[in-house]
Amino acid sequence: MEGRKGYPAFRAVSGCQESDSLLFVGFNNYSEHETGVYLWDKRSGKTLNRCSSEGWAIKNDIDGGYPLLPMALRGDKFYTVVPPFYLLDMEIEDPELKSIVEKMTGEENPILMVSTVKIGKADSNR
Repeated sequence: MEGRKGYPAFRAVSGCQESDSLLFVGFNNYSEHETGVYLWDKRSGKTLNRCSSEGWAIKNDIDGGYPLLPMALRGDKFYTVVPPFYLLDMEIEDPELKSIVEKMTGEENPILMVSTVKIGKADSNR
């Protein structure tokens, strides 16, 4: 069975994390050349199910920085390790973060980014 663009029509799980508050599943939709995410807030029952062909499906809307890709979860927190050289290649919108990145050489230690997860609407595509 083939999907669009000649690729097999299947999704492959690329990561799965669970805490007492959240369930996160990241996946690749190879037939559509998309990354996807399913996120369930167990306390509120709200979910986020989204795909994107323009990079990671959960955007960092706080500072326009590194995408929210959890390496670990605890409660409602995403923990992400960011290699400094990734930030050097990004277009940063937040002036405070931009001034920090401008001083970086790329040789700094990895950065631990802690993000609080909030899902807006139930069954949202945002």
